[in-house]
Parts: sequence; C-alpha cells; structure tokens
Amino acid sequence: MIFMDLLEKSVNKAVEKIETRFDYLEGKMFDIESKQDEIATNTASEISYIDELQHKIQKQAVQLDDLEQYSRRNCLRLFGIPETSKENTDEIVVNLANSKLGIDINLHDIDRSHRTGARNGKSNRPRPIIVKFTSYRNRKRIITARRKLKGSGISIQEDLTWNRRNLLAEAKKHPSTKSVWSIDGKVMATVVRNDREVKLTILTLAELNNL
Repeated sequence: MIFMDLLEKSVNKAVEKIETRFDYLEGKMFDIESKQDEIATNTASEISYIDELQHKIQKQAVQLDDLEQYSRRNCLRLFGIPETSKENTDEIVVNLANSKLGIDINLHDIDRSHRTGARNGKSNRPRPIIVKFTSYRNRKRIITARRKLKGSGISIQEDLTWNRRNLLAEAKKHPSTKSVWSIDGKVMATVVRNDREVKLTILTLAELNNL
C-alpha cells in the first residue's frame, strides 16, 4: 500500500512537471505566433509603402517625360540628307522645305539646327539633322508634307524622347500592330479588333504588351 502511494505521488509530480513544461512551451509558441503576426503585418505595410512609392516614382517619370517631350515640340529630325564638311544645316533645311516639300520658309523660321551623333569614318551613312523651328506652326507644316519625300531616301520624323523612341521601335516590332507612327510626341498604332482597324494611342510598354 505504501509503495502504491509513493508511486502515485511520483507519477503526479511527473505529470505536474510535464504540464508545467507544456504550459511554458505553449506560452512560448503563443509569443512566437504573435511575433510572426507582427512581422507579417509590418511586412505587408512595408510592401504597400514600397508599391505606393514605386507608383509615385513611375508617375513622376511620366510627368518628366511629358515635359521633356513638350520642350521638343518645335523640333524635327531629318534623315538621309548627304553630309559635307562645310555645310550649313539651316540652309539645307530651308532648301529641302522650299524645293522638295513646296513650303515657303526662310532662315528666320529656324531657331537652330545641327547634325546629331558622332561621326563614323567607317560608314557613308549621313548623320541625322535635328532642327528647331521658331514656331510650332512651321514645324507642323513640314511634317505634314513629308509624304512628298517618299522614294527620295530622305525622311522626316518627330524629335522624340528616348523613352518614346524606344516605345515607337518596340511598337513597330509588335505582332499586333499593322502600322505605327507618332504625332505630337504620342505613339500611335493601328490594330485589328473584331475584323476592324482601330487606331490606338500607346503610352507605355505595359500598354503595348497588353495589345
């Protein structure tokens, strides 16, 4: 009988120790889970903040690109015009407008012009001419008449920002576009929707990829 009492007391003590240990571990587990919840909450908050910050940065980048493009609104780029050592690019632009495009302008209509890009002694390809007109009106007259240069080897394009030049180039390669061009700094494309041709303005690469 005494042995059974001692055995019962010993078992009870062991059970109490186990329960105490279990309560301790349960408390620790609760602390860990609470800490995990706190970390998850903080992580979600930080991710939300980063997403918001990225959105603001992208929005500001678009706004800066818009401002840069607006500063180029009177500019055009001329390609395929032979290059000589003592040329006057202002006179070249005036002569092109008068003789090839049938548009009457003079040197006073040009703010400035020059060849762009480094000379390449290994290539006979002439560098483009970038020209800034004194008025948007004359710039528009020139680019509207550029169709008259078809087949001449000379072409005229808008002076786009790097982002928009890249977007234009990618749009031309996209399988969904039938034709691509730019107007007033905006990239335009013709796509087929429900057996109909639709003109779209493409603002970003993301929009292009979703066509």
